[in-house]
Amino acid sequence: MTNSVPTPPRLAKAKAAAVTAAAVAATAALTIGGTTAASSAVLADRDQAVSTSLSQDVALSASIGIYPVGPGAQIARLFGAGTPEGALRTLGSVAALIPGEQGESFRATLDALAATLEAAQEGITLLPPDLIPDSLNTVLRALIPLLPDLNSGIELALPEIAVPALGPAGTYDAVAGLEGDAGTQLLLTVLKSAQLNTGLLDVIPGALLPDNIEAVIDLLQMVPLNVPGQVIDVGVDLDLPWPLPDIDIDLFELFSSSADRIAIIPTFGLGGTNAAITAPSFLKEEQFAKTVVLIIPIRNTSRPGGGILAMLTPLSSLVGINMSNVDGTKGNGNVTFWDITAAYDIMSDAPSTIFNPVAWANSATGALMPTYLIPQNVEQLAAVVEDIVSGNISLDTVLQLLAAGDITELFHDNVGQDGNLYITYDSGNLPLLEPFQFLPRTISYLPGFDISTPGSESFNGFLTQLVAMGYQDVNLTGAGVGQIPTFVRGFDEGGTQAKFWTNPVSFEAGLQAPQALFNALIGDGVETGITGNLLRPEDQELKLFGSSAIGDAVYRNALTVAVAGFLRDALLELKSQLNPLFDAVDSNAALVSFAKQLDQAAAQADNLLADAGDSIRDLGIDLSGPLMDGNRAFNNLIGGNPVGAAEGLSGLSALSANEDQDKVSVAAAREEAPDAEIAEEEAPTVPEAGTGADFLANTALAERAEKVADALNPRKALQAAADEAGDRAEKRVTKTQNSLRKANERTALVGKELREGDVVGAAKQVGANVQNRVDRLKKDVDNGLSKLRGSHKDSEKNNDDNKSAKKADTNKDAA
Repeated sequence: MTNSVPTPPRLAKAKAAAVTAAAVAATAALTIGGTTAASSAVLADRDQAVSTSLSQDVALSASIGIYPVGPGAQIARLFGAGTPEGALRTLGSVAALIPGEQGESFRATLDALAATLEAAQEGITLLPPDLIPDSLNTVLRALIPLLPDLNSGIELALPEIAVPALGPAGTYDAVAGLEGDAGTQLLLTVLKSAQLNTGLLDVIPGALLPDNIEAVIDLLQMVPLNVPGQVIDVGVDLDLPWPLPDIDIDLFELFSSSADRIAIIPTFGLGGTNAAITAPSFLKEEQFAKTVVLIIPIRNTSRPGGGILAMLTPLSSLVGINMSNVDGTKGNGNVTFWDITAAYDIMSDAPSTIFNPVAWANSATGALMPTYLIPQNVEQLAAVVEDIVSGNISLDTVLQLLAAGDITELFHDNVGQDGNLYITYDSGNLPLLEPFQFLPRTISYLPGFDISTPGSESFNGFLTQLVAMGYQDVNLTGAGVGQIPTFVRGFDEGGTQAKFWTNPVSFEAGLQAPQALFNALIGDGVETGITGNLLRPEDQELKLFGSSAIGDAVYRNALTVAVAGFLRDALLELKSQLNPLFDAVDSNAALVSFAKQLDQAAAQADNLLADAGDSIRDLGIDLSGPLMDGNRAFNNLIGGNPVGAAEGLSGLSALSANEDQDKVSVAAAREEAPDAEIAEEEAPTVPEAGTGADFLANTALAERAEKVADALNPRKALQAAADEAGDRAEKRVTKTQNSLRKANERTALVGKELREGDVVGAAKQVGANVQNRVDRLKKDVDNGLSKLRGSHKDSEKNNDDNKSAKKADTNKDAA
C-alpha cells in the first residue's frame, strides 16, 4: 500500500509552523483589543505558540516513538491527554478552576512538571564525541559494518509519546516522522545479538547469573522481534589494535542492524485494525526500511485467528485493504505483532466459523459477563497483586513466578505462521456457565464460605467441547477404537487467517463428535460430567459463615448419597455399553469413505473460492490509497493534529496558543495533500522547506516572527479583557470567539503571502489587519489601557455620572 501524501520532515515543519503561529498570535491579540502597551504587562509569560513550536525541534527528532492507538487513546487525546505534557497542562487548566491559593499552587506544580518533561526531551549524552576513542570506533565499525560512525557521539533521548490523529493515516504520519539515531541502531544491534546468543548463557558460571535465569532465556527465545539487518561472521580477521579475548568465537553470532529508529504502537480493540491497515505500508515503502515497528495489540479486532474484523480480510483483500496482522518478515522485514487477548473474547477470539451458534452464544455471554475472566486460582493471583502493591516484588520474584508455572499456566503462547507472538489468557471458566457460577464463586472468595455448583459444572465438559468445535485451533485426540475422543482447543493458530465459510471440524472428524459429547456429558464418575459432579454429592461443599451443617444435610445424608451412587453406576455402565457401538459407527468403512468424499468436495469448493479471489486481486484494485486519503481528509475536517488536545476545559484555555500551534502543524502537513478540502476556519497552511520560502534558511524571518509573538500574546490579552469586563465576562468571551472566527479569515491572507514567499506582502497584510482592529476596537483598547493605568474605577464613576446627568435631563424634559 502506497500513500499519496508523503510526510515532510517534522523538524522543518515545526520551524515553519512557528512563523505562521506568530502571525496567528498577532491577529488574535489585536482581535481581542490587545495593544503593545497591554502586552508589555504580560511580557514575562512568553507566547506559547512560538515557544512550543520551537521546543518541538528536539522532541520531533526522536528516534523512538510510542504511539497509543485505539478508541481509548483518542478519548484521552480529545480531553487534552494526547501527550504526557498535554495531560499535565490540561490538569493545570482544571486546577485553575479551583479558587484560592491551593488551586494556584497545584497548577504551578503541574506546569513545572510539564516544563521539566519538555526539557528532558533534549536527551542525555551517553558518549560525547571527545570521549569516544578512535580505537573503540574502529572496533565497532569492524564488528558492525552497517553501524554509522560514532565520532559524532551517542545520545539517549526520551521517547516521543503522543496519540496520533484518528485512523490509519494518523498512525502512518506519526511513524513517518521519526528521525534516525546511531544510539538506537546500536541498541537494536545489541538486543538482536542477545537473542541470537541465549545459548551462551549456559556456559557462564552460575554465580554470575540470577536465579531462575532459564525463564529469561525462554522469554528471549520465545519473543520475536523483526529487525532489518544481517548476521555477520565475527570469525573473520579483524584489523584491531589488540587481540580478541580468548573465547570460542564460533559460538558467538553478531547481528548488525540497519534500522536506526523504533516505533512502538500499543493498541486496544479497534486500534488493532487501525495498525493492521497501516502495516503493509511499513513493510513496502522505502521510507520505513530503517524503522522497527513493534505493534502490541490487546483485544485485537484484527487478530487472524479470532479477530471479529479479521474475518473480513478474505473479502477486503480483494480491493487491497488488509484487516489482519501481517507477516512482518516480508518486505522490509521490520514489523512485529505481540498480540494479547483472552479466550472467547468476542472482539479478538471470536469463533472461526458461522456454523457453530453455541460458540457464538458463548462469546456473546462473555461480552455481557466479563467476570468469567477472574481465574479459578484467584488466591495465587491475589498473592502476586499483594506483593506488587506492598513493594515486595523484585526481579527474582518475577523470575520465580515465570518458572513456577502458577501464573503462566493461565496463558497460552505461540509464534504464529506469520512470525508474530500470540498470547491468549485462559481463566479456565466458560462464559456460558457464568450466569450460574458467578455468584457462588464470588461468595466463595470470602473467608468462611465455600459453595459448589454441581449442576452447572456437570455440563462444563460437554459445552467446552461443543464450543471448541467452533474454532480453527480445535484438536481431536483419542479417536481410535477403544478410546474416548475429545475435542480440545490448542490455542496455537493465532497467526492463521480464519475462513468463516468453512467448518473447522472436518466431516471425517465429525463422526467422532457424538461419542465425544456423550462421554463428556456422562463424565468419568470422579470429577467431570454428571457422574463426577451432580451424582457425587459427597464431594460437594456448602459452607456458610464457617458452618457446613446445611451442606451436610443436603449433600451427605444417607438417602442422597445412596440414590446418587445408584444413578452414577447406572450411567457409567450405560457409557461402557454404548462406547463400542460408537466405535463401530465411527469406523464403518462406508461412512468414513463418504465423509472423506464430503471433505474433498469442501476442499475443492474452498479452492474455487480462493482461485476466484486471486483472479479479482489480479485486477489490481487497490482502495488502500483512497482509504488513507479519505481518512486524512476527515482528520483535516475535524481539526486533527499530532497531539490532538485542547489545552483546557474552559473557554479561555480553549484559545491557548498551544492549540493554535497544533492546528498550524496539521496545516503544514495538509499543504501537500492533493484535492483535500480545507475547513473554513482552519489556520493557514505552511509550505515545506525548499518550496517557495525556505523557513529553515531564513532565520531572520523566524526571529522577527518570535518578536511579534513576544509583543502580542492572545491568551494573556484575552484574560486581561475578561478581567476588565468584570460581570460582563461571559458576554466578552462570546464576542471574542466571534471575533476570532473572523480573525482566522484575515490570518489566512497572511498565510497566503507566506506560502508564496512574499515576506514583505505578509508584513503589509499584518499591518492592514492591525489597522482594521485598531479602528474597530478603539473602545476596547481604551478600556484596557485605562485599567492598566489604574483609572478603570474612575472611568466607571464618570460613566455613572454621565448616566445620572442624562437621566436628570430626561426627567426635566418630561416635566
